[in-house]
Amino acid sequence: MVGRSSSGLECGADGGGGGSVGGVRVASVERLLMQIEAKLMDVVSCMESVISDKKQKQEQDVEKRKIVEQWKSLAVVLDRFFFHAYFVLILLSLVLLFPRPNDEDSHKYDE
Repeated sequence: MVGRSSSGLECGADGGGGGSVGGVRVASVERLLMQIEAKLMDVVSCMESVISDKKQKQEQDVEKRKIVEQWKSLAVVLDRFFFHAYFVLILLSLVLLFPRPNDEDSHKYDE
């Protein structure tokens, strides 16, 4: 009776895992396959971790861009406010520092 191991390779006539196929021991092949599978699982978990970190970084970048845009819009609003305040204050100071002469004052200098 010829059996198959969990790896799918044919074993010896007794069906045990101690036989050899083509000069290679089935047990060592199975161990090697298990090691490869473990390494692949490690690689997959590392890739998932990298992908997760990348997604988090992208989300943080989006949040940073939103905050930057909010600050820019606030800067524009404040810039306009201070420009108008400056303009009004300049006009007010011109009116207060250089008053127009009244009609009565203009006749004093004519005499």
